[in-house]
Amino acid sequence: MNKVILKGRTTKIPEIRYSEGKEPVCYARFTLAVEDRSWKLEEGKFHVDYISCYAMGKLAELIEKSVGKGQELLLAGKWRTSSYEKDGKTVYTQSMFLQEMEYCGKKADSPAPYDDSFMNIPEGLDDELPFK
Repeated sequence: MNKVILKGRTTKIPEIRYSEGKEPVCYARFTLAVEDRSWKLEEGKFHVDYISCYAMGKLAELIEKSVGKGQELLLAGKWRTSSYEKDGKTVYTQSMFLQEMEYCGKKADSPAPYDDSFMNIPEGLDDELPFK
């Protein structure tokens, strides 16, 4: 089983790209800072891991619209490894492929506009609604 769950904050605004072609696919990449509270570097400072994360499709489009720098997120996905050649040497990479995302923290921390007001239903409209 390959299941990874992380909670942390984005280090900067996610990088967004779209594939070329008849039906472009959105691709989002960002770094998540994950604090390890069980490992203190010194008094008051904890070890932080910086995890490379990426998403594709609808989840990447959601990230484009609603995730900014410093956003606290809870992520679930798969751990991926890959490699490429650079200057004749093999470079190995590791990252998290996102499958699920939840927002954490306060609503005020979100960069996306939030409107929690409800629309008032005009008087006499109840008879026209398909449910009561």
